Amino acid sequence: MKALILLLALFSFTSIYAQSKDNAQVVTIYLTFDDGPMKASSHLLEAIEKDSVPVTVFLVGRRASANAENSFILERYRSNSLFEIANHSFSHANGKYKSYYSHPQTVIDDILYNEDCLSLFNKMVRLPGRNVWRLNGRKRHDLADAAPAADSLAAKGYTIFGWDMEWCYDTSGKSNYTASHMMEQVRYIARYGNSFVKDHIVILCHDPMLLNAATRKEFKLFLAQVKADPYLQFALLSGYPGYSLLARH
Repeated sequence: MKALILLLALFSFTSIYAQSKDNAQVVTIYLTFDDGPMKASSHLLEAIEKDSVPVTVFLVGRRASANAENSFILERYRSNSLFEIANHSFSHANGKYKSYYSHPQTVIDDILYNEDCLSLFNKMVRLPGRNVWRLNGRKRHDLADAAPAADSLAAKGYTIFGWDMEWCYDTSGKSNYTASHMMEQVRYIARYGNSFVKDHIVILCHDPMLLNAATRKEFKLFLAQVKADPYLQFALLSGYPGYSLLARH
């Protein structure tokens, strides 16, 4: 009985979504990947290049210089216009977020150092371990400890991007999320407009999730489903409303 009720509810939601399409705006999805480059990033390269989907990668400078394989992946990102490189700090807080954000100047120095190490030509930043937005005068953050560093970076002309939804996974890369689950989330956010900017959805992913073969399959299926929907489109994060292309060196 419960299964029947759930099925009817899903059918009802899908029907409402379909009926609303006549007056719907095209929803733009910004696919972003954090924490690379690393060995798992090779799977991201393969999927993106095969399906010709734009993606913004928030890179950690320490990992980019860790070994020859990671450096090679970085160069592949740079040579392919499907990829856009953004700043995710040099140290990734060394995994000690509370201590990291208790010293805002350390955070700022870490971001600036990463910019130099990766030779970045934009001012797009995602802070490690925090969902923080500083965009065109607007603010949002999950935990207040990152606010002082975020405000200082914004004052220096940086745009800080958080995310509207996340493709969650465990330490093995395995995810309980399927392509269908992700599409349901996209449609829910699009319908009820609870993204940072209406009709624009930033999705957070992490490179290690693609270590799992089942997750890679679902990820590729998700790409195909988005591309098949005329009311959805992928774009690079530099095209996000309110981000100034003039905010560059």
